[in-house]
Amino acid sequence: MAPGIELGRVSAIATRETGLPEHTLVLLAATTDSTAVLVAAGAIRPGGAVTCLGSTLVLKIIGRGPIATPQYGYSHKFGAHWLIGGASNSGRAVLRRYLDDGEIRRLSATLDPDLPTGLDYYPLPAPGERFPINDGAL
Repeated sequence: MAPGIELGRVSAIATRETGLPEHTLVLLAATTDSTAVLVAAGAIRPGGAVTCLGSTLVLKIIGRGPIATPQYGYSHKFGAHWLIGGASNSGRAVLRRYLDDGEIRRLSATLDPDLPTGLDYYPLPAPGERFPINDGAL
């Protein structure tokens, strides 16, 4: 469903049981930017995957089943399959902390994705990481 589509409202029974006003909107279809990227890329079968660089760096993969270790990532139903992913705090938010848009554009133009940079560091905007290393003190 498209984001913003109404999926449900509080029923008369739920109103009696909870006190919420009847017909209150309770659900809207929505998604995260990285899931929208996955859908837009056409990754709909197991093995399909995307990486999305937003404020965080996200990896999403379509799988046949869920992962069983949430400390290393997450999974949720995605049609007949499962969406498995992880998000790193080492995303664009860390770049924005130190660089403005002009500097990011200038430096990005000098990168060649086929050549190693020689850099060996893991930038984080603050202590704590979730993926690929689950360490609140990193």
